[in-house]
Amino acid sequence: HQLTVDIANCEEEEEKEEKKIIFEETQKKILECAQQIGGIEFVNEIQSYKPILINTQDLQEQYDKAYYDVFVKEFEEKKYEKTVGLLEFIKKTLKALKPSESMNLEKNIDIPYIHHKLNFDKFSNTMGVELFDYILDVIKMVQSSANDKQLEKIKAELKIKEIFLPDILIKLMGLITNIIYDLENLQSSMKKK
Repeated sequence: HQLTVDIANCEEEEEKEEKKIIFEETQKKILECAQQIGGIEFVNEIQSYKPILINTQDLQEQYDKAYYDVFVKEFEEKKYEKTVGLLEFIKKTLKALKPSESMNLEKNIDIPYIHHKLNFDKFSNTMGVELFDYILDVIKMVQSSANDKQLEKIKAELKIKEIFLPDILIKLMGLITNIIYDLENLQSSMKKK
């Protein structure tokens, strides 16, 4: 079963062709051994198990959509736990990535204040533009320049349309995810050297 899954995963990249051949040969040898041990019935039983292949990218997209839908619904019901949680995550992540900016991050991303304003419908669009413009400036300091175009697009949106917090927070999380992905790639390439 696992070898069949491994073979399916190898089909996407050319460099994995060697692995695919090894997996197929291993699978063939296992079936030969199974026939010697338990006969054709044992081989048939082994082959009756079919792998369940899941496109993890599609699964992640479905999960993200479901999370977004719940996030929006809760936000509209004035349940701000996810909003506060994402703001806290963004602040902590940026403080870890840019320690010299910690004091300003604490001052500008004042979560109890933001939460209070949200609870009393006093979080204005102007406050949102100032907050997210600042966060985007900090992200730009630490992210790869390859992601600047995406960041600038988000900054432009802040100036032309009313801010919907769930939308902007999800976009900021996308930028943070890109930073983490870039750092992981950098770390793995450093280990290879």
